[in-house]
Amino acid sequence: MKTDQELIYESYIDQKQYGYHVTYEENLESIREHGLLLKTPDDMDDIFGVYMFQSMEDVDNALTNWLGERLDEDKHLKILKVDITGLKQSSDVDYEVIILEPIDYYRVVDVIDEDDII
Repeated sequence: MKTDQELIYESYIDQKQYGYHVTYEENLESIREHGLLLKTPDDMDDIFGVYMFQSMEDVDNALTNWLGERLDEDKHLKILKVDITGLKQSSDVDYEVIILEPIDYYRVVDVIDEDDII
C-alpha cells in the first residue's frame, strides 16, 4: 500500500508538463549559464519566445522534415527536455508550444543527443 506522501508525489508528477527544445551542442554552455532566452526564429517573423516541441515524436518528425532542412547539418544537435509546468505559453499548433518567458537552466531535466533519436 502506498503512503500518502507517495500518492501526493505521483499526483504532482502526473501534472508536470514537458517541452523539448532543439539546440546546437555549442549553445549548451551559454544555456547552462543564462538559461533559455526569448528570441524569434532567425528566418521567420514570429512570436518572441522559447520554442518547444510537445513530444519527442514531434521532435523526430520536425528533424526529419522541415526543421532538419533549416538547420546546419555540420553542427551537432542536442534536445533539451524541459519542465515547462506553470510557465506562460502560447500555441497555435498541436506539435509546438512557445514559452513566453525566459527559462532557468534548473528546469532542464534531460539533455538528449540527436543520435539517440534519429
